[in-house]
Amino acid sequence: MPLIVQLLYFLFGEDEATEKAWPEVLSLYDLPASGTPFQAKGEDSSLELYRSGPVGVLEYSLLTTEWEKDYSLLREKSKTLDEKGIPGPVIGESFIFAGEGDAAFLPGKPVPTNINGSWIKVFLEADNPYKRYYVLDEEEKSALIKKWLPTVDMVLYRLQREIAFYSEQKEIFIKTRDELEKKSGEVLFKKGGKELKELEMDIEKVSSIYGVLANYRLLMREAESRIETLIEELEKSLEGVVPLNEGFIREFHLKRARDFILLLKKIHEDFALSLSNARSAIEVIKTRVELARGRESVGLQEKITSLMRQNVLLQEESLSVAIAASFVEFFIVLYYGLNVWKTLSGEEAFHSIPLSLKSGLIVLLSLLVVIGTHKSAKAIKENRYGGILPWALALVGVIVLMAAASAFYKI
Repeated sequence: MPLIVQLLYFLFGEDEATEKAWPEVLSLYDLPASGTPFQAKGEDSSLELYRSGPVGVLEYSLLTTEWEKDYSLLREKSKTLDEKGIPGPVIGESFIFAGEGDAAFLPGKPVPTNINGSWIKVFLEADNPYKRYYVLDEEEKSALIKKWLPTVDMVLYRLQREIAFYSEQKEIFIKTRDELEKKSGEVLFKKGGKELKELEMDIEKVSSIYGVLANYRLLMREAESRIETLIEELEKSLEGVVPLNEGFIREFHLKRARDFILLLKKIHEDFALSLSNARSAIEVIKTRVELARGRESVGLQEKITSLMRQNVLLQEESLSVAIAASFVEFFIVLYYGLNVWKTLSGEEAFHSIPLSLKSGLIVLLSLLVVIGTHKSAKAIKENRYGGILPWALALVGVIVLMAAASAFYKI
């Protein structure tokens, strides 16, 4: 009699929660509870709940003469279980149709495949890779694939999810890489912008681009590793079960996965080239920065040299002015000193003093006043008040000599 088997895969939760959900599952499939945990049997049907690795499998078998009608009912039941989240979130579903029956209602185009020496038609929904339909010509052959199908299905589902996810990411990565390379080229080949600050900003931009590319490259490597691991796991689960010339799993799914790995490797190589280009761009901009710094350094040195020249000229001018001022001060002191001396000593005594003595004393007085004031001012500025005393004593001494000369020649 024709047989239909529904394999519903879900994420297993806690055992206690599964036990509480089991009566509701039995009610949905209209089966009585039995003494065996997670197993039930009716007149033409049976239900079993078991683990297959980290995944839970709800296996329902039904002897029927109306595949299409019962298939529709079972799809409704799986939809109800998925909506209620019992016995857990549904992640995949497969159907086995065994015996003589019409499978024309199944979606997709059948793919003939040789499994365990039996030729089986496999239907795959184009818009839902997580649903499969295996059609056998004899009911007894269903036992051949029920033993290993959950394990293989789970690996296939995981493989499909990874390929689907990284296929979307691949497009994003490629688009982002192209945008980043464009930005890198704009920074590298743009005209102008030779200022040091702008060049340093260019290095920051390209370094950021390099970091993004390096991160994407790591993601591509991770994608390769994850899918290669799943391919190895799938090949291991097929050993001794599915022959090497089998068409559906080996020549469709495995080939698709291996082709995707080759594509990822090509993208990985492209990212490596993009990283190399980004590094080269950074080195070129660094060279520009060094040249810009060199130009700034030369310009700064020229400015410093110019300032030093100006400073020397200012010092020379200052020295000339100081000398001129000293001469003016000297003659002022000389003039007023003579007049004061003449007034204090008297006209007769002043003219009686020999010209050489008079000239020597007044010149010495003027020199002491000019030099002494400058030296004393410097000593005060440096807080060396003791430096004033020698000049004061010398000045007093000259004044005493002038008074003595006046007194001597007045007599």
